[in-house]
Amino acid sequence: MQNEIIKPAKYFSEVEKSVLLALVEKYKYVLECKKSDARTIALKQRTWQALAHEYNSQPSVSLRDFKQLKKCWENIKARTKKIMAHERREKSHLLSQTENFVMKTKSWYIFQYVKVPPNLSLRVLMSE
Repeated sequence: MQNEIIKPAKYFSEVEKSVLLALVEKYKYVLECKKSDARTIALKQRTWQALAHEYNSQPSVSLRDFKQLKKCWENIKARTKKIMAHERREKSHLLSQTENFVMKTKSWYIFQYVKVPPNLSLRVLMSE
């Protein structure tokens, strides 16, 4: 396989991504290690090569070298982080809108049942 030229496949299919994710899960203790010393980097390199060999032995996948697989994995992680951040922002935004609604509703009820002296402003009342 060392002398074999791997033609670039257009895109990873869903099946290929599933195979890659399963293999990354199998080797994640090495691949996702935060260490960056020379020994760990060499171990990660060998692990990606072993993963590529195992990946290419699977039926119904295009031949890929370890650099292509690693880049696909990095892209999947980056997209997932982006989606998760967006969902967190949306959830936070919805929560703040709900809190604003609740505050407005509370102030409405307060003004309905409490006679507010004319010299007392809304800000003073809301801060309590």
